[in-house]
Amino acid sequence: MARAWLLLNSVLYLVLGAWCALDPATTSRFVGLEPTGPAGHTEWMAVYGGLELGLCAFFAWAALRPALQQAGLLFGLCLYGGIVLLRSVAAVQVSLDCDLFAMGPALGMWLLEVLLLGSGLLAWRRLPARGSP
Repeated sequence: MARAWLLLNSVLYLVLGAWCALDPATTSRFVGLEPTGPAGHTEWMAVYGGLELGLCAFFAWAALRPALQQAGLLFGLCLYGGIVLLRSVAAVQVSLDCDLFAMGPALGMWLLEVLLLGSGLLAWRRLPARGSP
């Protein structure tokens, strides 16, 4: 299950990174951000394109190397734990002023991240005990 979870993440980040790099105007509007000027464009490409592609490479590497699967899972759990925590805080803040549907696509991303965190935790629990075959 760990390998499948890592490969799924690799594919998701490949698609997201490529989409961000190939169509930054659409992807930035999709999440409600508007990079302005050369600095904003460069930042979008680097963080939302380059970082995503780097995550793709890491998850693929961890999936294909059994010795790295535990570290890959742990990294993913830390990543999604932080994202889910702060997106949840933001959702509570938003819900004080309007309903959660005002989050737009971020609501769907939040649900996907919760699902990835939960399935990652399940994969973690299914890892063989340390020192066992």
